[in-house]
Amino acid sequence: GLVFTVDPKKVPSDTVAEGSVVETDPPSGTMVAPGSTVKAKISSGSDSVIVPDNLINMSPEEAKQAVEALGLVWQLSSDQVASDTVENGKIAQVNPSPGSKVKKGQTITGTVSSGTKSVAVPDLTGMTQDQAREALAAKGLKVGSVLTSDDASQREGLVLFSSPEAGTSVNKGESVSITLSSGKVTIPDTIVGYDKSSVIAALQGLTLSVTVTEEYSEDQPAGTVIAVNPAEGSPVAQNSNVSLTVSKGPKPKNQNQPGQNNNG
Repeated sequence: GLVFTVDPKKVPSDTVAEGSVVETDPPSGTMVAPGSTVKAKISSGSDSVIVPDNLINMSPEEAKQAVEALGLVWQLSSDQVASDTVENGKIAQVNPSPGSKVKKGQTITGTVSSGTKSVAVPDLTGMTQDQAREALAAKGLKVGSVLTSDDASQREGLVLFSSPEAGTSVNKGESVSITLSSGKVTIPDTIVGYDKSSVIAALQGLTLSVTVTEEYSEDQPAGTVIAVNPAEGSPVAQNSNVSLTVSKGPKPKNQNQPGQNNNG
């Protein structure tokens, strides 16, 4: 017969179950003399594991526990990756990828999501420039060019609109231009020759106050604006005063001429 001994050091095997003989020394099938010693090596089981396929969308702590439970080493990347499907702060990428076969002790690196790659431009209307910058930064966006425009809808220095406009989907990191109110408005070019009531309503809609004086006019009917100060097309500060001169119509003619006798 042969003398069998067992090597106390087990060896990993992906094909032989734990506790079974992996190999012998001399190898199986070798001719040996009676009484020879044969050393058997026992399987410690597989030293390969499959990277879990449910790590995506886990929190970093949950992923760490799942990986380390398989005898693997967990490492969290300092980088982040944008994802439209994985919420901010959850695991979005794993390397080696889920489902990969790896050796125990191998390092698995996870990367968390920074949130969606695209965001909607927030409504900045009525904000100061600093407030708009903060609102954009909260969405991962930057302030681009800053312009001004004469517009009565907002006080000086407040945002009138943005480009791209509010609600537009853009990629994080992109710039959004804003247009601020200059604090000025432009006197319309539809003043002289127009009805007093409509002109006053238009000027008041531009935040302007109106002073009216009347005088006779031979060529403009009563109630028609015949002059404006500042002139049409002039830029003026919001809440300024505009003076209108309005026609009273033609000056009345005296019916009684000097020396005329109306008696029959």
